[in-house]
Amino acid sequence: MRWLLIKDLQILKRSPLLVALLVVYPIAIALMIGFALSSPPGKPRVALYDAVPTGRGAVSLGSQKIDIAQKAGVDGRLFGSVTNADIAEGLGKATGVQVKKAEIRMPQGPLKHIGEFPIVLHLHADVEANIVVHVVAEA
Repeated sequence: MRWLLIKDLQILKRSPLLVALLVVYPIAIALMIGFALSSPPGKPRVALYDAVPTGRGAVSLGSQKIDIAQKAGVDGRLFGSVTNADIAEGLGKATGVQVKKAEIRMPQGPLKHIGEFPIVLHLHADVEANIVVHVVAEA
């Protein structure tokens, strides 16, 4: 066991950088723990910066009316259906705003009749927009 200690001391004698690291590292850890424990508990302060100029970030989607043409029979039933992908495409053409199909909420499922249907766009956790989809028969 004594020979291991002698061997370690010989290695440390050849490497002053390693000796400095062995001394400085525990001191640095103790300082960081001391600063962490001495800081008062509470909410951290966060700086927020809004890079969007005022009035430039607003997009008007509420009460928007979108017309979608689909093939339909004489009784008003569609051959196929209007899905959230069709509504996203129609919204992109009508307003120029690209909306993902996952953001379009259709609780009753795809639209299968001609008529006007209220649709909710769930754009963010706190942002919802109501639009009206008008499904018409294709000529």
